[in-house]
Amino acid sequence: MLGSIALKAGPTRSLLRASVGLKSLTNPKHVASMSPIAVLKPSIQRSSIRFSSQSTNSASSEASSVVSSIQDKLPAFDSSAVSEATNMTSDQLGYLNSIGMAQGWGVTAWMETLLENVHVYTGLPWWGTIVTTALLIRTVLFPLYVKAAVNNARLAAIQPEMSKIMDRLKTEPENTAQITRERALLFQKNDVSVFKSLYGMAQLPFAYGVFQGLRKMAAHPVEGFSTQGALWFHDLTQVDPYLGLQGLSALLVVGLIRLGGDAGTNMNQMMKKYFYVFPAMAFVFTMNFSAAVALYISVGTFFSVLQGQLFKSQAFKNYYNLPKPPKQDLSKQPANLSEWFQQMAEKQRDSTRAKLEQANKKYEAQSRHRLHGKDGFVKRH
Repeated sequence: MLGSIALKAGPTRSLLRASVGLKSLTNPKHVASMSPIAVLKPSIQRSSIRFSSQSTNSASSEASSVVSSIQDKLPAFDSSAVSEATNMTSDQLGYLNSIGMAQGWGVTAWMETLLENVHVYTGLPWWGTIVTTALLIRTVLFPLYVKAAVNNARLAAIQPEMSKIMDRLKTEPENTAQITRERALLFQKNDVSVFKSLYGMAQLPFAYGVFQGLRKMAAHPVEGFSTQGALWFHDLTQVDPYLGLQGLSALLVVGLIRLGGDAGTNMNQMMKKYFYVFPAMAFVFTMNFSAAVALYISVGTFFSVLQGQLFKSQAFKNYYNLPKPPKQDLSKQPANLSEWFQQMAEKQRDSTRAKLEQANKKYEAQSRHRLHGKDGFVKRH
């Protein structure tokens, strides 16, 4: 009997064990503890710790090897290339390029190259290089100045006729095409052109390039700029200590105004009075310029005065067979700005009155045409 009970209890125990096993399998904690990952987790952590330490050591060794290789490849500061660049002097071609100047295709780079070539090939100090460069540019552009001066002289000779034509353009707007043709024939007959008067503006790109180049060269500064000055301005990198160059430029501008500019043209007397304000403005504007820039401005203005004096000379007029300018009626010229504004207002009123009269005449003609058209209308089939 006991045996039978034991036999009966045996399957029951096995079923209980099986049910307990199934419950443990359905429990997440038991599943996680029994998973291979959980079993292997401590060993993985230990191996990862060992791997990270080994990778850190290998990475540091690789970084040190890279740094050592970079140090081996980089040139030392006392290498031949650097010493060659620093040992170049301003009397060698390529010096400006070695310090980052005279590079590119801009007008400033061209003028810096021109200054360097003049300095190297002439052997002049920097102050002499600046003067020579200004003279060279003026010489190259001189033919354009001559054409502008000749054109302006011929324009001045036909100024009375031009004034009449301009007045007709204001008072006879219906004849604009005919009056324009008359003006073109007048220009062709006297071989003049308004465009030729602008030839003197060709100096602006060159002047800007030299100005910017000298400003940069003084600010760097270029080798020799601090010692190759002249007279009282020995250091070209600094402002003239006595502002003598700025004062000289202002006085030369006064003379240039009296001569009528680079082309030697006659200027209205009233305008001359107010143009004398420009020298004072120029003096204030150039006060903080370096001596190199101020020297170039002074030399350029001096050459302009000489050029204007040449164009005013009788020998120049005889050589180019220039007509004598008409005598100006000073009584008709305004004495000050208020009179000038009054004259301009009167001309504007006259022009407006003429346009109104012309409009009234046109309206009356159209009215008469419509009236006569109705009276003489013939119906056509």
